[in-house]
Amino acid sequence: MIHETMQSLESSGGSSADSAARQPNPCLGEAVIRRVALPLIGVGAALSAWGAWQSLTRFGFAYLAGWCFVWSVVAGSLFFVALHYATNSLWSLVYRRVAEALASPALLLGVLFIPVLLLAGRIYPWLDPGYVAQHPSVQAKTMYLNIGFFATREVVFLLMWIAFSKLFVRASLRACLSNDPQLVAQPPSAVNPPM
Repeated sequence: MIHETMQSLESSGGSSADSAARQPNPCLGEAVIRRVALPLIGVGAALSAWGAWQSLTRFGFAYLAGWCFVWSVVAGSLFFVALHYATNSLWSLVYRRVAEALASPALLLGVLFIPVLLLAGRIYPWLDPGYVAQHPSVQAKTMYLNIGFFATREVVFLLMWIAFSKLFVRASLRACLSNDPQLVAQPPSAVNPPM
């Protein structure tokens, strides 16, 4: 198939170098994604606002479940990328690109965690003083189960995962744009320090 395409280009007067120059870089296909993603984000935001208007508590539970699902995909993808670099494997280069793409919205998910913090009083019963008063086992854990410590803990963990994601995705993008085969297989230097 590729051979036939090359022959048709050469017979039509165009060279393969000209067609390669006109082809977009596969690493930079963001414009197409934005044309599809932005309208879908708008529809999702409108439906979320309608759901929050109907019942804020039910919206909080649904939002938390959806956020956890998407975050599990991001964290699982990061684990796959880290495992790839830790084992220094070359067989998974193609799959690693997919995992890095799935791990790249970590920063966006960090921002999208803000509604969980704002709705925490409706989502988590241990933030309700009446609930805490009726349950002695929860009273014993008030140092751990409070909004200040919960928010601090979540923000620190999210910042660590975001930094981890950015390190791998940036190193991968740099390798992809350079077309250097040595950079493609090489792990980021901050993850694999020299011994």
